[in-house]
Amino acid sequence: MTTCFGRGIREAEIEILEMGRYTIKFLLKKCHISMANALRRVMISDVPTMAIDLIYVNENTSVLHDEFLAHRLGLIPFKSECIDDYEFFRQCSCKPSCHKCSIEFNLREIALDEVKDITTDHINAIKPDCVIKPTKYISDQGTEEDPILIAKLAKNQKIDIQCVVRKGTGREHAKWSPVSTVKVQQVPIIEISEDLNDILDDDEKKGLVNSCPAAVYKMNNQKQTIEIEDPTNCMQCQECSIYCDSLNKKENLLTVDEDESNFIFNIESTGAIPPEEIVSKAITILAEKTSELAVAAGQCKDSD
Repeated sequence: MTTCFGRGIREAEIEILEMGRYTIKFLLKKCHISMANALRRVMISDVPTMAIDLIYVNENTSVLHDEFLAHRLGLIPFKSECIDDYEFFRQCSCKPSCHKCSIEFNLREIALDEVKDITTDHINAIKPDCVIKPTKYISDQGTEEDPILIAKLAKNQKIDIQCVVRKGTGREHAKWSPVSTVKVQQVPIIEISEDLNDILDDDEKKGLVNSCPAAVYKMNNQKQTIEIEDPTNCMQCQECSIYCDSLNKKENLLTVDEDESNFIFNIESTGAIPPEEIVSKAITILAEKTSELAVAAGQCKDSD
């Protein structure tokens, strides 16, 4: 997949390295570090999702205070694939709310005989055909995992809460951020000297392989040589270089540097939006921002 990050920015390429149900790892090529960092920040703070923004506590006899319960409810991820069908609350013309910007849910449960777990399965939309629902996580084996635990009710304890779900971004509150982690690093450049395999004995080669905490190197037992297994795992810790220098054999047996125009992204979604969609939306938003900036810069230049 190739995309252009706005007018005046050179073309950048994206290569998908790994993709799971909630994670994605990709390589961003031919890009300046400022744009790579901007893409990271957009994923965290500008890609919109749905989350509980307002609650009405009609009754709460659980051991959790109303504020603590509201905080837990607010951090529950909601499936937001159809996020574009809704307006931002503050941009909607309705008063105080409408179906275009808000969705109402009820959480009404009581423990009759024994302790009862209150989970996201008990959050029900007032409209039964609503596609916005709390996220249900699927394991790597394809089985549905347990729902998110909200509270525990003892006998005769009751919760009666009305929740209002709205569209927002992580810039306003972390509960709307679609990602739990976004890791960005420059692509490592690892150079192994042609003399390394001849100079080091077998024990020293094994020591070099074991010195790397990220398992970047492997030992080829047939050729008795050190090979690079996965350079993208490199954390730039320089432990391999330090080990080679400690042997006092020869300078620059192994060097680890960084590529200034290629970056590795590791993204973990909260489950609200698939990871590939997060990347796609972030690129679109960043392209719009850079285009607006280019227009503003051109207007300032014309006024001068």
